[in-house]
Amino acid sequence: MKQYITIAIIVSLSFLYLVGCSSTATIKHIETKEPIPVSPQEKSKPLILEKIVVDIGKNTDIGSIQQTLFCMSSTDLHWRDGRFDYSRQPLSIFTTVALSNIRVSNDDFKQVFLDETNKANYDIKLDKESLIYNPNYVHYEYLISGTIIEMQANLCFWQSTGEWLRKGEVYMKVDWTIISHSDEKNVYEIMTEGTSIVELKGKKSTETRIIAERSGMNDIFLNAFASATKNLLSDRTFHNLIVQ
Repeated sequence: MKQYITIAIIVSLSFLYLVGCSSTATIKHIETKEPIPVSPQEKSKPLILEKIVVDIGKNTDIGSIQQTLFCMSSTDLHWRDGRFDYSRQPLSIFTTVALSNIRVSNDDFKQVFLDETNKANYDIKLDKESLIYNPNYVHYEYLISGTIIEMQANLCFWQSTGEWLRKGEVYMKVDWTIISHSDEKNVYEIMTEGTSIVELKGKKSTETRIIAERSGMNDIFLNAFASATKNLLSDRTFHNLIVQ
């Protein structure tokens, strides 16, 4: 009987170690709305994308990293200027490597914004300085900037012989500001949100797994921003301001 009690205690302590002291973030699931496109009968006013930045503070706790088959082991996930770090309990070598492969930058977010606005037929450019010295320069009316003010993420990494799992969910909140070029005044401000969920799993080679996790786990952050961008483009007031 004592032997069973001892085993039960060991199992319980092992479970508590795996679960850890960290709590997962509560991810808001935001509906991604359809953008209002610029129709053939309309014309987009020229826009300049001034900047997309992340303003949530270095080493901010944004959620959790989970391990094991059932994603139970958990430690805090921190944002560190485009890369991610963790605290408290150590991670497995597989999780550490997978986490180090996730890198997103302000330029990545800018490209996502350009892709989504171009799909909706908006006339938008990236760099106003290069345009000024361009012989085909066209006067722009508005500058737009986006600031990611909140980010939450739960990521899970697991691997055994011949099998691997990468999954997670990310939420973002973005403040948008539209500035008139003529008088440099704010003409419109709006906050939008976005969510992304991804699950990657397989039984293929390590090389295939690394390629998948690099693209897929980066995309989970970029897709959350794309969702927030689409929700901006679905806003009727924004559309009416930009379209003539």
